[in-house]
Amino acid sequence: MGLKKQKNNEKYKIEATLESFKERNAVIKTQDGQTFKWPIKYLPEDLNPGDKVTLKIENEKLDKDKEYQVMRKLLEEMIN
Repeated sequence: MGLKKQKNNEKYKIEATLESFKERNAVIKTQDGQTFKWPIKYLPEDLNPGDKVTLKIENEKLDKDKEYQVMRKLLEEMIN
């Protein structure tokens, strides 16, 4: 369906293409043909129609786990 499981079951991504801009939205089309609108104000300024994009969804727990891992690594580097 366009969803790809990552190493962590809580993280998913969808490969898509920016098809066009209409009014205040970008029209994004997934590999399986689904289209949806995304507000232009939430896109990087340098995107153009035809560019490939990756949409990711992560939950709050995963973000906290990543933050913990980064902080732990920095602490270990300081100690060693």
